[in-house]
Amino acid sequence: MIIKRNTNYLLYRIVLTHILTLILFLGQKLNFGTILLIWFVTAVLPNFVLSFGKNLKAVEIQNDKNICLIFNKYFKEVKEFYDCNSLKFTYQTETGTRGAKSMEFRIYKKDSERSMISIGGFFDGWTDDKISEIIEELNKIEIKVIE
Repeated sequence: MIIKRNTNYLLYRIVLTHILTLILFLGQKLNFGTILLIWFVTAVLPNFVLSFGKNLKAVEIQNDKNICLIFNKYFKEVKEFYDCNSLKFTYQTETGTRGAKSMEFRIYKKDSERSMISIGGFFDGWTDDKISEIIEELNKIEIKVIE
């Protein structure tokens, strides 16, 4: 079964960064060059950089206890295949910057304490219902998610 992230997340991210930039401009008397520079730094550049990063696009859970992680990396689709027994999964509340708490789903290699990927939150396109769907599929093939 293939579980994909929300397809509108990119649109949400672009709209939100442009709205925040527009709020910066309201009430300011700036010349066109300054406005263009601020817009580039706060809206265009962050979205461009985030598009180059390795971000999880979909998770394919196969019945033979294999998992395929499908990433977008440098505007290309990259697939990584793993045996579920070589991975561990967590879904727990984590405290982020400034004390913000959120549920994070993490995928680790069994022998590593550093997560391969962390999903959960509005900006990466993974909603709680999609994460719950992943956990449900992992439970079907008898893979325990550590909570």
